[in-house]
Amino acid sequence: MYHNGIVKIESGSFKGLSNLEALSLTGNKLSNIDEGIFLQTIEIKLLDLRRNEIREIKANHFKGLVSLQELDLNNNEITFIEPMAFEGLNLLILDLDGNRLSIIKKNAFSGLGVQKLLLEKNQIEMIEAGSFAGVKKLQLLNLANNNVHTIYSNSFAGISADTINLFGNQITSIQAHAFDNVTLRELDLDSNKLSKIDGNAFTSSSLEVLRLTFNNISSLSVSDFELLPKLDLLYLELLSDREYYFTGFTSLG
Repeated sequence: MYHNGIVKIESGSFKGLSNLEALSLTGNKLSNIDEGIFLQTIEIKLLDLRRNEIREIKANHFKGLVSLQELDLNNNEITFIEPMAFEGLNLLILDLDGNRLSIIKKNAFSGLGVQKLLLEKNQIEMIEAGSFAGVKKLQLLNLANNNVHTIYSNSFAGISADTINLFGNQITSIQAHAFDNVTLRELDLDSNKLSKIDGNAFTSSSLEVLRLTFNNISSLSVSDFELLPKLDLLYLELLSDREYYFTGFTSLG
């Protein structure tokens, strides 16, 4: 049912389709999802709502879809996600790329189990403390190509992930202890606007890979990374018109 100009899904549209495993509604003109509209498709594994005009995600929009593995909402007009909107889902992929989110609110993803959470190319400027707390099974959190300026203390509090990607934002500041209580293997901060690294910005006992290429960093010291006991790979792109002072980098990890 893709590219059919559908503007509304009527109640009962999926009656008798309890064994349906994949549903594509991509490229329509849906702006709203009625609560419980998908409850008659409880066996569905793939729900594709790409390229519609959906503006908000509310709690209970996807409630009861216990078999759902992939939820694709990329390239809609989403500006708001209600707290607990995805509670109870256990996904492989939640794709929210290319929407219009400007703030990730606290508990927006609470109660969600997901391996890949994709939020690239939104308009995100702020990540509230606790936005991702309680997200289970996370491997990749992709926040690349947004408008984040500051990583605040506790922005990622409680998160456990393999990789957080913040490539191509506008980050100029990382507050002290921003990565406290974060279990993380790789952090990508390439192509931001960092000019310096404060000594307590990176505090993670699990971080192994840190990417800082294409920033404006003019000086670094080993003390900037001394609270990263497992750091093994540090990626830097040195700008030819700046002086660098590297001290103490006899080894990493």
